[in-house]
Amino acid sequence: MMEKRIKTIAKFVLLGLLFASLAGCTRDDDDDFTSTRDKYRGNWLCQDADGASYYATISSDPSNSARVVIQNYFDLKGTVTAYVTEGTITVDNQKMQGIPGTYWCEGNGSLTKKNGIYTIYWKLYAAGNDEIPSTYTKQ
Repeated sequence: MMEKRIKTIAKFVLLGLLFASLAGCTRDDDDDFTSTRDKYRGNWLCQDADGASYYATISSDPSNSARVVIQNYFDLKGTVTAYVTEGTITVDNQKMQGIPGTYWCEGNGSLTKKNGIYTIYWKLYAAGNDEIPSTYTKQ
């Protein structure tokens, strides 16, 4: 009788340990920047304060999980890389081969979401120009 009771108690203890170990499990993200970069990836309609309008494409940088690649940055037909966080995007000072030449580019922006639409409000610098505000709207 005592042996049966010990077996029953042991079963409940093991069952309790099993449930406790399962309750402590949470989903781990493989890449903390995946969801952050996803917000930036896609085609963007760009409208500069000087009236220029063009499209740019933002994709993941395969060599760095904290960066994205921007094609047609500043409507110069070139490509730059940018670091992204939850709400900011930063193009560090870098040389870009564009059309019709080579440019030094940098900029930073803040990402917002309103009514389901992502917008980046930029301050862009390229080709020795002064700051040019620009708005990117995700298509």
